[in-house]
Amino acid sequence: MRFWWDNWLGSVGALYDRVLADRTPAIPDAVVADMVDEYGQWCWHRFDQLLPLEIILRIAGVKPPLGLSYDRIGWLLGSNQEFSVRSAFDVRQGVPYSPVELVWKVIAGFKGLPRVQTFLWLIFHDRVLTNVERGRRRLTQDCSCTICGVIEGDLDHILRRRPLTLSL
Repeated sequence: MRFWWDNWLGSVGALYDRVLADRTPAIPDAVVADMVDEYGQWCWHRFDQLLPLEIILRIAGVKPPLGLSYDRIGWLLGSNQEFSVRSAFDVRQGVPYSPVELVWKVIAGFKGLPRVQTFLWLIFHDRVLTNVERGRRRLTQDCSCTICGVIEGDLDHILRRRPLTLSL
């Protein structure tokens, strides 16, 4: 996806249309992955002076893309982002089109405490505020696990690799 020209932030639209009027330099034709450094963090210096604060905050709420190789346009409803007549027909017939939709149906149909359902939703969307996520948002300097001291206390560590979790 092109950083300035494609609608990759949802309802915001193309970022080029939101550039501050007094700061309209020649906008490069960069993809979203070009705005991420080698550590997987946004390269704020490339765009923070060009966009209003509300857009900067929206970008801050989005995780940078993981693969720094290349972006490509894909068919969201296909199994490997490639269009097929079969996938279009399935969508037209109302057939669940991806494992993501099936997982969401399980979460939405969960019969239990609402807070557990909300936690499952947060896990599925990778929105649990772990120490790694807090560090990425610059809310802490220490990204290690506060319980066992592992260097990076990410979601995978909390739910799968922590010694306490492994003993269950």
